[in-house]
Amino acid sequence: DPFESYAPGSSLAFKELSAGSGEPSADGDVLTVAYTGKLFEGRQFDSSKEWMFKMGSGNVMPGFDEGLKGAKAGSKRIVRIPPELAYGATGKG
Repeated sequence: DPFESYAPGSSLAFKELSAGSGEPSADGDVLTVAYTGKLFEGRQFDSSKEWMFKMGSGNVMPGFDEGLKGAKAGSKRIVRIPPELAYGATGKG
């Protein structure tokens, strides 16, 4: 498995493709991210080239907060978010 475990006991995993620079992100920081959301089988369900959110505010799925915690400006990650940290087993809507 090429992913690094993010936290002991968590099923979320990530792979750091490029480290970026500056201070690691933390709760309360406002991040602007580009992302593509794909299901585990590979089907894309969402994407954005510039999306802003405040970490730890509860306004995004928990997997976004967990998966981007510690990321530095300009970094690039692949984050594997399990259903329980996203929209659940049945999905959104």
